[in-house]
Amino acid sequence: MIAADQYEKLTLSIIKVVTEHEHHGRWHEAIHTLKMGLKMTRGARHTKKYEAQLQARLGGLLLKQGEFGTALALIKKAKATAEQIDDAAALAIALYHLGELHYVKCFAMLVGNHYQTLDYHTQALRLRETLQDGKGVVQSLNRIGLIYERLGEEGQAAAFYTQAMQLSEKIGYQDGLTRPAARIGVYHQMRGEWPKAQQYAQYVLVMRTETQDQEGLIFALHQMATITMQWCKNFDKALTYARQALAIAEELEFKLAIAQTLFLIGRLYEMNGQQTDAVAYFLDTAELADAYHFESISRPALAKITTMRTSVECLN
Repeated sequence: MIAADQYEKLTLSIIKVVTEHEHHGRWHEAIHTLKMGLKMTRGARHTKKYEAQLQARLGGLLLKQGEFGTALALIKKAKATAEQIDDAAALAIALYHLGELHYVKCFAMLVGNHYQTLDYHTQALRLRETLQDGKGVVQSLNRIGLIYERLGEEGQAAAFYTQAMQLSEKIGYQDGLTRPAARIGVYHQMRGEWPKAQQYAQYVLVMRTETQDQEGLIFALHQMATITMQWCKNFDKALTYARQALAIAEELEFKLAIAQTLFLIGRLYEMNGQQTDAVAYFLDTAELADAYHFESISRPALAKITTMRTSVECLN
């Protein structure tokens, strides 16, 4: 029989290993470790809160790999358990991942209430503040900033990003600084302020490369590809960035990121006047996005295909 304090040490060790695996792009190892941890804690005394934490984290990873139903079941179970035993740490993790799941539903699948997504993340933030979980607070602040950005509320987004940056600097959390920097770069990019956009994008790319943040690196490469094509007019270099992003996303089996990257490559070919290649990538995008119900990606991909094929027919 393992003592209660040993289960706590075991869970903390598992979470540490999983966090490192996830950060460095070893998602399959992270998932395997979580499943093994759940087997070791299942059915034993004093383990409910540890099971809840592991279930929520496993659900979060499976969500990214497109296993939506399994992810939802795990995260809901984790939330119910955390509420039943009144464990704030486990509940914060479950609420965060439930927010992530609803983010995918709302912003990728175009289903649900955007403000429900915000509510889950806000609840997670409040709990993390109470627990004095600095890194968790930064994570939640950054996510809430992104949600407000998606909702078009730039002032609110900026306020949360600023809080995230200030706290990250205070606690020496380098990873917490990169998301606000990335979003500031996008802000300048959307306004055609290319030198500033490139400055921020290059900073984020360097930081995510140095810290080996594989998930973050995908989106840093996206931003560099877009800037390199639209401002620098360098198709070959832009395509190299995008293909690097695709290779990482495919290695992780990160379905949403794969679809986004395929669409980006299609756009690069389109901007370079290579319509045949562009249509091929838009078709791949639409097929994958449709399989996982990513309507926000499949619809524009199909629209591109229709427009480009019509254009070719008119020329003929």
